[in-house]
Amino acid sequence: MNYFNQTKCNQEEIANAQKILKSTSIIDVTHFFAQDFIENLIQETVNVYEQKLQRKDFLMERTDNTPRNMFSVSERAIDACATMIPKFYYDEEVLHFFSTLAQEQVMALPWTGERYVINGLSRSNDTHGWHWDDYAYALVFIAKAPKLGNGGEVECIPDTFWNREKPNIEQILQQNQKQKHHFESGSFYLMKSDTTLHRVAPITEGEIRIAIAISFCNKADLSKDLDHQTVYELYGV
Repeated sequence: MNYFNQTKCNQEEIANAQKILKSTSIIDVTHFFAQDFIENLIQETVNVYEQKLQRKDFLMERTDNTPRNMFSVSERAIDACATMIPKFYYDEEVLHFFSTLAQEQVMALPWTGERYVINGLSRSNDTHGWHWDDYAYALVFIAKAPKLGNGGEVECIPDTFWNREKPNIEQILQQNQKQKHHFESGSFYLMKSDTTLHRVAPITEGEIRIAIAISFCNKADLSKDLDHQTVYELYGV
């Protein structure tokens, strides 16, 4: 399958994307992808989600007890019934493209469990609370999104760092201005997610948000000593 919209993958568009990612730590990259691929990926994502979703309602201790009120699908469950998602993740052209945008080598994770997962919000006030990611980059695909103004926005504070012993999230929120981004169904965004505090804002009743969170690492990640505890709690891997 052709993943990319070749008319948009030109030097000017890529250079502009590099600047935006570097300055804001998050960028909408939807226009780089082919529409037929997006439509097929929506279908597979929703199908897998509906077959394999598991409910999670708890406070994540590692991130100052921020809430997780959501549904989740693990990497293992995705592998059991998906074809497009795993193929996309390991595709050399995909890895090269995101390495170009990040201006450093982007790689598949050395650890299974966090490479690709699906998250869903569908109950009133469902939220994926404030957190950082273990690895450098997150590519998120929104298969279904709430209407503008009904929650589900990505809120983030770039250039922040996860002190795992003392996260101080409330202090960071008080001292920094949040970015707020609304993404429509069928959107992709790329985030520098290990140095960007972020959350998915609570949704209103009657709305739904289904998204694939895809993680990539850089060379620095390979030397990190990570226990993946938050991933075990959320996805049961």
